[in-house]
Amino acid sequence: MSHEKIKEEFTRFIFVGLICTFVQYILLFILVELASVYAVTASAMAYILSAVVSYFLNYHFTFQVNNNHATTLIKFIFMVLLGFLANTVIFYFVFNHFMLPYLFTQIVATVLVLMQNFMLSKYWTFKTS
Repeated sequence: MSHEKIKEEFTRFIFVGLICTFVQYILLFILVELASVYAVTASAMAYILSAVVSYFLNYHFTFQVNNNHATTLIKFIFMVLLGFLANTVIFYFVFNHFMLPYLFTQIVATVLVLMQNFMLSKYWTFKTS
């Protein structure tokens, strides 16, 4: 695979990630500020809901695959669970040990999970059959 193709997919992945991150942060803010949900719980809920958006955008736009949805979705769910676990553990640790504001804490978690998710998406989840 060419370097240009990987660069193009990474750029699309970042774009999709920005959309999903926006969805996640809006949901996080609404859950914490308007629904009074505990920040760690709200972060976990927002992560899962933004993952739904991520699957469809990455399948159709970023990697443009025609793989069987059943197989790809199972891989995606596994990848999301790993990302969910990493996001939640990082968020919990940073939020409770460093007492940083929850939105800044989410930025830290997002940045740390980004590369893991790209590598898994590119080379496993959405890899062309």
